[in-house]
Amino acid sequence: DLMKGAYPELVATVEGHHRRERRLKRWGPHTPGIWHLVGLYGREREGLRNMTALLDPDGALAWVRAKSTTIPAGEGPWKGFPSLGDTFIPGTLSANLRIQARSVAALLCYEVYDRSHFNAATAAGVKVVALQSSDRPLRGSALAREQVLNAMRLRSAEFGVPIVRSSIGGEAALALPNGVLRRTHHVNTIAVLT
Repeated sequence: DLMKGAYPELVATVEGHHRRERRLKRWGPHTPGIWHLVGLYGREREGLRNMTALLDPDGALAWVRAKSTTIPAGEGPWKGFPSLGDTFIPGTLSANLRIQARSVAALLCYEVYDRSHFNAATAAGVKVVALQSSDRPLRGSALAREQVLNAMRLRSAEFGVPIVRSSIGGEAALALPNGVLRRTHHVNTIAVLT
């Protein structure tokens, strides 16, 4: 089993709203002793940022990165058309980070479509990609949900790296480096994918 025992202290969880503070005390699922990636929105003078944050085993904020590849027309203006939703300010930090001795890339939803993140990750020796997604706009479309899962499979096989995916409105999934997809079959469930 590829993932068994490889990253037992890392839990990837989904996007959400949290206050910006040193310890995210309101974060219910945090398990002491385990590293967590949590999604959050940051509000700045210029606008919103869709971010992922790394919490250390004590729940302290260790790293934060804003999504750099935003959805055209959905999260910002596109070709002269205004955004259909909130406008997000793209981040500039690399998605690659080290969790103890492990090299991980932490991506947010639409970034799975951007090869540059995967090029940078494989060049940096990343061994697993954690992908966090809301998927709320996709709830009514089985075809759209399948498209995002297939994009994940494609990137996993293309770059030979496993991708672990968490989602609020879609499915949690694990894509193996050969593109084989394992996933939960229910939304709003907690599962261990191996």
